[in-house]
Amino acid sequence: MAARNRPTVANYVTTENYQVGKPKDFDDHTFCGIMFNLKCRTLLPVHCLVIRSVAVRGGLGEMRVFVTKGGYDGKHEERSEWQLVHHGQHASSMTELVDLVFDQPLIVSPGDTLGIYVHCSAEGDRGVVYDNQRHKDTYSDKFITITSGLADLSRRPFSNINPWGTMSHSWRPHREFVGRINYGVKYNLWNPKAHAQFPKSYRDFIRTMLLIDNRLQRFPKDIFLYILNMCHWSWGGDLPEEAVRPPEEEDAAASYQEYWLRGNSHFQHDDDDDDDDDDDDGQAYRYYVVDAARLLAMQRMLGNGFPFQLHAEAGPGDRVLIRLPANRRRAQAPSPNETTYNLAYDDGDTEDGVPQSRIRVHRSSSNDNDEGSDSDSDDPDLEVGTRVMANWENRGQYYPATISAIVPPASTTSNTADTSSSGSSSSEDGADGDES
Repeated sequence: MAARNRPTVANYVTTENYQVGKPKDFDDHTFCGIMFNLKCRTLLPVHCLVIRSVAVRGGLGEMRVFVTKGGYDGKHEERSEWQLVHHGQHASSMTELVDLVFDQPLIVSPGDTLGIYVHCSAEGDRGVVYDNQRHKDTYSDKFITITSGLADLSRRPFSNINPWGTMSHSWRPHREFVGRINYGVKYNLWNPKAHAQFPKSYRDFIRTMLLIDNRLQRFPKDIFLYILNMCHWSWGGDLPEEAVRPPEEEDAAASYQEYWLRGNSHFQHDDDDDDDDDDDDGQAYRYYVVDAARLLAMQRMLGNGFPFQLHAEAGPGDRVLIRLPANRRRAQAPSPNETTYNLAYDDGDTEDGVPQSRIRVHRSSSNDNDEGSDSDSDDPDLEVGTRVMANWENRGQYYPATISAIVPPASTTSNTADTSSSGSSSSEDGADGDES
């Protein structure tokens, strides 16, 4: 009777884990958190994954882990969409990974996506280590795919307020999780109805065994099917490497380079990535992917004057990500014959002497960070109290502001004073301000 009632799901859970460690860990950044997706793959007859914990390193402190079904996309500021699965205090560990064990194991079915958000509420910018994106996917194996995600610069979970209180948001895209995910796998067991779920090598193995049994006829059919039901999927051989398709380093580096170099103005306006994640010194940076052989040659020439610290694993044939200060467009002094404006920005900053060329009339329906949606009139009606979008310090990013004062051209002021003292101009000339 037992042979006829074959189980469909294993009654055990295997233990697997995924870890990003050296040399893949580049120690690019530290800050308050990282948000990413975990996808359960369908290459094998997996009934479900059992996620037990994530492990990270950094300054740590008060740590929380949130999860959401379906992935984080569009939910990174929606607290109600997330479930808190870990909350605790952890001592600093900059080199060793620390497990953040979930209150209850999480079940992820094949084809499903789980958004994971690791957050540190401690003061400072050393909470959690994470990397720049170097691959289309951070990691991929037989069971899971880890995607790139968002880094969080705010001490408050799901907040969009950065530590410096500027208009720049607190989320940084194109970042990669650094750490370990501990998970178990519960398999589906072979049955005739589940035959198509198994890899081709295992299906060939089953077919061969059935042909042998058909020739020898040593066992009753139910008994032989029960034996096959207990055979692990790997008895047919492991998956071929091309089926797993790990991320390609070279292709990923090329696409990463394309992202960073396709235009400084593009990523400043779309991603607001002109601030480095780790530094609040106001310096903008740009990133480049170069051949390690060229940097090694430069290192030999410059010796102690070499400006970069190469990763210990870098060698000829590798490609290396470097960071260089970006040249920002500096504000030029306005012409003495030009009217300027003093501005009060919505975030509390002020700026005096802003020329009209850096100001656009603010429309109530526009996106504050989308300069193309604001009025581009050649002769906007600017007066005290007018709402505008202004290019702050001529850095290329527009922010909402209000005109607090209008400063007339210096030459106009001088001419008006001269005219008044001579008494030779009519009141109409003085009112028109005619400088001809």
